[in-house]
Amino acid sequence: MMKFKNSLLFLISVVLLIFINSCKKDGPSSEEKLIAGTYDVELYLIGGFDSTASLKSNPCYGLITFESDGHIFGNRHLGSCSFLGTYGLSNNDKNITFALQGGFPEMAPLGIPVSITWQIIELKDEQMTFETIYTGKICKLKLKE
Repeated sequence: MMKFKNSLLFLISVVLLIFINSCKKDGPSSEEKLIAGTYDVELYLIGGFDSTASLKSNPCYGLITFESDGHIFGNRHLGSCSFLGTYGLSNNDKNITFALQGGFPEMAPLGIPVSITWQIIELKDEQMTFETIYTGKICKLKLKE
């Protein structure tokens, strides 16, 4: 009888250990996994005006890379036009904040060296859309892999 109780106690302990370990957060969240990738700007609205063509015609325009560890890089191949920084999710993954260094002002508010929080409007595999208010204007950014 004592052997049975010890075996049962051991089994319960092992099951609890497995359960507790499975509850730990290891690695990036599902949202961070969706964000990770290299993107092209599909739509860039500033104050309701489509600025996508203007942005893409700029010599400093390039792709934006989000890494799953929270780093962001832009225009890597463009030397003085490149920018880097970090991004982080907040408000139950409803917001994303970019803290950048470098960049080019023509891509404001994304490519400027300040910390700006964007509301996540859409987050799907290979596509995401953000909105923020910058200098009193609503800015919308749609990215696609």
